[in-house]
Amino acid sequence: MLWVGTASRGLDALDRKREAFMHVDLGPEGNSAYIFSITHDTNRNLWVATNAGLFKVNMTGKGEVDRSHPAIRYFTKQCRVTSDKDGRVWGYLKGSWAFRIRPSAFGNDHIDTLDMQRFGKELWNDDRATSVNGHFVVDPASGRVFGVFPYFIAEYDRATLTPNVVYRVLSNWFALTGRAGRRLQQRQ
Repeated sequence: MLWVGTASRGLDALDRKREAFMHVDLGPEGNSAYIFSITHDTNRNLWVATNAGLFKVNMTGKGEVDRSHPAIRYFTKQCRVTSDKDGRVWGYLKGSWAFRIRPSAFGNDHIDTLDMQRFGKELWNDDRATSVNGHFVVDPASGRVFGVFPYFIAEYDRATLTPNVVYRVLSNWFALTGRAGRRLQQRQ
């Protein structure tokens, strides 16, 4: 499937067998949502981050949308997500907190909230529900996970979820690049 995240219609997919686009039902709030990011987990489910929250789209073993199970809405705030090489979903909720989801093939998915390190008294709190805006980038070569936030980048230990600030700036603009100069993120 080719997934198309729209700015006002939610999620569409190209059905290659029929050579036609179909709308993927995310529910009343998701069907008119602005899509920010789309990723897969190890169970081939689709995670769709929108301005209306995070939606999990169940997939069949054939890689098609499971129409018998509607999309599950996990959060109601704007968010962004990515997944690591083990299929765990990393993300943030705008103005709220960062998270990691360990998808389960047999029941409830496990959601961990991520600690943020203190950086300036006015910017970050010591609690898990710190005000955060940003997203996550996973290095495809090493599998390392980085939280990209205003004023700093933190690498997260994938086992303990402990953040380590690896880069700080005095303004909230920077670019994060990968191999061959390919831009991964730019903040303004």
